[in-house]
Amino acid sequence: MLTHQDQKPVGYLEELKRQADEALARQTQDIGALQRNALLTDAACQTVSRYFGTLARQLNVLQPMSKAVWRFDNRTSFRDLRFSDFRADSRLKKLRDGDVFDHVFLGFSAKTGTRVTIAKDFPPEIEKLEARLRQCGAHYDSEVIRDPENGKFVEKRFQLLADFQSSVRVLPDHDSARITFHVANLDGFETVASSFRRSRSAPRASTSWLAGSTASRTRSCATASTFAASPSEPRRGVLPGPLKLPPFPPPRPCRSSGSPTPPTSPRSSRR
Repeated sequence: MLTHQDQKPVGYLEELKRQADEALARQTQDIGALQRNALLTDAACQTVSRYFGTLARQLNVLQPMSKAVWRFDNRTSFRDLRFSDFRADSRLKKLRDGDVFDHVFLGFSAKTGTRVTIAKDFPPEIEKLEARLRQCGAHYDSEVIRDPENGKFVEKRFQLLADFQSSVRVLPDHDSARITFHVANLDGFETVASSFRRSRSAPRASTSWLAGSTASRTRSCATASTFAASPSEPRRGVLPGPLKLPPFPPPRPCRSSGSPTPPTSPRSSRR
């Protein structure tokens, strides 16, 4: 038996090596979790990308009509706009020496072909209209009108072509296994964002989280019911089924819009 005097003291370098080994083991575990989350998140983006591609082809045939009211103010609004020019796209980026999705995109237009002139003389209303014009994607020109005699401000006049741009953009966070849908101008001038995380109950090494319908949890996904053709029109194409995405916990929608319209409850697609 070794006595206290016979035990060799632990050297400074040996203690540093032990701490470094422990830190390296923790980092290895963390990198493994990040890589697993990245694989699952990229698989979800791949599913969304394929779905958007199929959806764009079908909706370019159907050219569905919007049921929303596209309102600039109480005197200028548009109804029964037809969606067209559907296009799907995606971009990649580098993450830990590998290529992953940077975003997935579905864009489309709601065109009227009408030129509109809107005049505002109250600064808060001018700011509100400018924000709405930036959001809708319409090309416009503005001019400040002044009294020719005294030079005082009279109004600010906006001239625009009332063709609006809409989009669904999916942004992944690979490290935390989260994807966020940003929907702009689907039901009039509004922006809706909703995030989804990988279910903690899903097996670590599987993609079983890519099951279930997102439509019942958020309005950020364009479903078949949203773009259904009106009863008076013949069906000229077949819409893909509901988008299969992870069974995440219910999200917290965050709406930012120039319109004071309160948020509506999500539509459920479950039967």
